Amino acid sequence: MIPACDGLAKLMQHITAKIMINVIGDIFLIIFILLWKQI
Repeated sequence: MIPACDGLAKLMQHITAKIMINVIGDIFLIIFILLWKQI
């Protein structure tokens, strides 16, 4: 049995990782668009 608090910590870590990946992806997309418009 996994303790509830440990399971919740794992879930929060997973959600945080997904959010970070999405944010980094959005930042790269914005930078790419800004650079592309300058050409």
